[in-house]
Amino acid sequence: MTKLPQKIIRRLGKATDTALSREFEVSVAVVRSERLRRGIEAFHKSRFTKKQLALLGTDSDAKIAKKLKISSSMAQQIRKRLGIEPCNEDTKSTTRRWKKSEIKRLGTVSDSKLANELGISPYAVAWKRRCLGIDASCKTSIAKAWKKRETKVLGTMPDTDAAKKLGRSRHKVAIKRRELGIPNFHTGQ
Repeated sequence: MTKLPQKIIRRLGKATDTALSREFEVSVAVVRSERLRRGIEAFHKSRFTKKQLALLGTDSDAKIAKKLKISSSMAQQIRKRLGIEPCNEDTKSTTRRWKKSEIKRLGTVSDSKLANELGISPYAVAWKRRCLGIDASCKTSIAKAWKKRETKVLGTMPDTDAAKKLGRSRHKVAIKRRELGIPNFHTGQ
């Protein structure tokens, strides 16, 4: 094993392995293995300043992403990589206590609009809406119970036609038909 000079060892993790190998005329593999042996993280050049990175975890990933002009998933990825806990707003948004008035608004406006009004992420709104079986931007704010006469229509025509006739989404019709074990109109499945 090649012993590296102190000059290189002091710079491990402060420059890329490739740059150090070129500068000191040592193979990249030797530099990398010494860095790993010493438990030193690889150098990552960040396009963000320390001030920008300090914003992570102070507000929702979506709001920080807007400020940094990146996607929220990128903001979340950077925050996680740096070991920064999410802002309480992010964790509260999916487990928050929903007021009846807020639940009534689900599906009546876009998830994004309601999320802005409530100060939570659109994903939290969509999650709650889906859990309650409410279609996106639909006119009703609660999932409609199935009536016996409606279930009799299932399987007698394609799901798309049944959905139009019943005023429900094709997806909800297909799910209910399968729940009841009614075969598909065309395929018999």
